[in-house]
Amino acid sequence: MPLHVVFVGPDVFSAYTDMCRGLKQAGALVTGIGPSAKGALSPALARHLDHWQQANVGDAGAIADAVRTVHRLRGVDRLAMRAREYLETVLSGLEQHLNNPPG
Repeated sequence: MPLHVVFVGPDVFSAYTDMCRGLKQAGALVTGIGPSAKGALSPALARHLDHWQQANVGDAGAIADAVRTVHRLRGVDRLAMRAREYLETVLSGLEQHLNNPPG
């Protein structure tokens, strides 16, 4: 089964499209989480994504919810992000999820 990588914020900078392309070329399933509506994604990015989950990447709760939703669809093997400012938000959201799992 291919590795499932969730990339946080690939829609923020066009250079991240190349990172998603590289993951796909390596055989990974790639899910993106970011602020853009699915229909607003660049065609270059969209063709390298297997799934898109819209979420405010500046909101720890929204990130946790998005990762939880994606995980239910297919387990998440890796989280990827290139924008350093997202790291703290993502970690906070995941910590929140681990300490307070839903119902």
